[in-house]
Amino acid sequence: MRSQRHIMFVLVASVGLIPLLTGCADHRALNDTELQALQSKSALTIERFKRSEKSMDHYFKDSVGYAVFPTVAKGGLIVGGAHGIGLVYEPGGKVIGTASISEGTIGPQIGGQVFSEILFFQDDPTFDHFKEGNIEMRASGSAVAAGSGSSATARYAQGMAVFVLGEEGLMLAASIGGQGFDYVPLETVAANAKAKEEAARAKEKARKAREAETAAEAPAKESAEESAEK
Repeated sequence: MRSQRHIMFVLVASVGLIPLLTGCADHRALNDTELQALQSKSALTIERFKRSEKSMDHYFKDSVGYAVFPTVAKGGLIVGGAHGIGLVYEPGGKVIGTASISEGTIGPQIGGQVFSEILFFQDDPTFDHFKEGNIEMRASGSAVAAGSGSSATARYAQGMAVFVLGEEGLMLAASIGGQGFDYVPLETVAANAKAKEEAARAKEKARKAREAETAAEAPAKESAEESAEK
């Protein structure tokens, strides 16, 4: 029984750590401040990749689009799930939307990984499939480790080239098998953020109205109690 409780604790702790590392913001409804912060992180991530691999420049120039995920957290020990949010770009560096990575792999993993990831798209059909949510990495998929010198000889596979740049961890290679993606155009993100803000204002207004109603009723309630005591 004790060992079962220990396993359950590790399971919950591993899952709970992922949102803390990647941030809890909903990529589908980022406000202006959150979006600007993500743009800054993405720009720094792109610079890190370029510094680590000089030969990666041609991917940024020749691809039809790319997705940048500054922080992807992959749980270790028992849970191998991963999560991260990022930005999607057209050629020339124009941001066109946000995206999330999700992976729910359960398996005998040891340790954990936190890394950055960039997906490059070779052609429009593949890019369109990504934006439609119709791309999922094969279970055995793995990414090219930026900084290893492999980008010079790396090739597109199924219309994509995937690179990671990570921190040290007990997992030595970044497995991307089972990754799924959710893309949202910037216009939709803005509309969702506005609706979220309006809902929050309405909720706050209703809360204040309830407080005012309670405060208004208080004197009458006290008077009634005093009368009852007499």
